Amino acid sequence: PGGEAGDRDREVDAGDDATVRLWIAYTGRPLGDPLTGDTDQVWGVAFSPDGHRLATASLDKTVQIGRAASRERVSDAV
Repeated sequence: PGGEAGDRDREVDAGDDATVRLWIAYTGRPLGDPLTGDTDQVWGVAFSPDGHRLATASLDKTVQIGRAASRERVSDAV
């Protein structure tokens, strides 16, 4: 289970613990605290085309949108 996505500078992964983590691609170091809010395993993650937002899809049957830079949720679960 879990998902991953990335761009030139960042990677993102998610999995069994219902959190989403951003990483600095070229160092492999975490980028801030995990993004939380999903209540079950996260199986899909994707950056918006401009790289500013991050979408998660979870086994809790929701899709949530967050700001990639601040890791804040910007939408209620859909």
